[in-house]
Amino acid sequence: MAEPVAIVTPEIYKQIQRFRKMKATKRSNSWLEFKIEESDSDVSSPLSSSESEENDQLQPSTSRSKRMRTLEVEAAGALSMLWPDNAGAQRRLHRAQSVESC
Repeated sequence: MAEPVAIVTPEIYKQIQRFRKMKATKRSNSWLEFKIEESDSDVSSPLSSSESEENDQLQPSTSRSKRMRTLEVEAAGALSMLWPDNAGAQRRLHRAQSVESC
């Protein structure tokens, strides 16, 4: 019997779904659409929605862009774990990590 190529855990699946939503939102360039999708997918946030909104009002660009970079790195890491031989997934991970370090 052949070994499975990759096992997708629920956590990896969530990261891939977030990455897909993020990519779709980047193409539409709609901030409102991003905010709606982000609130739907951000279930595991330790902050309540009112605390999260307060933080966004205090540091709108810093916190939002930092969260986007973190999500991008997590999603790219999940993709590269699923397909370690895929050069595109490896490039995406490297690019996301280099952007995050800036």
